Amino acid sequence: MNKIFPSLLLLVAVLFVLSLPVQPEAQQTNANPAFGSNVRLSNNVRFLDIDEPQLAVTTLSAANTTVTLTLPAAGAGLFHYITSVVVVRSCTTAIVGTALLAYTSTNLPGTLAWSAGNACAVGSTNFDVDTKYLRPVKSSAANTATTIIAPAAGVAGLIRLTAYYHVGL
Repeated sequence: MNKIFPSLLLLVAVLFVLSLPVQPEAQQTNANPAFGSNVRLSNNVRFLDIDEPQLAVTTLSAANTTVTLTLPAAGAGLFHYITSVVVVRSCTTAIVGTALLAYTSTNLPGTLAWSAGNACAVGSTNFDVDTKYLRPVKSSAANTATTIIAPAAGVAGLIRLTAYYHVGL
């Protein structure tokens, strides 16, 4: 019994140590007035704190009309960081067919674009694009307006474009 007890005690101690949570990697937080609050740095990649306020721009087309959503220039040396793009299309009468609607952009890497079919039921709400980026998409050029352009959606088609973003270095 005396030989088993110390071994059992050692086993319990090892299991206890292994059950403790592992500490995350050290992260540095720096005040940065361009972001309005703190920026978390991890492996030399900048991440906005989760509580960082977002900016948003939205616009609505008239029926059968192209529409452009414009994020205004962010300021000297500052970029847009897109966190989400939402394109909602609705129709006052049915739209049929197999055409492709192409939503394009300017000042985003690779001239980012999205596509959706054009068929639309009367009174429907179609989320043609509902994209949330885990890591924000940084605009290509600083202090430059960023745009998302929607095509005409058909005689009865209306399109609402919305972008959520931050600005920063």
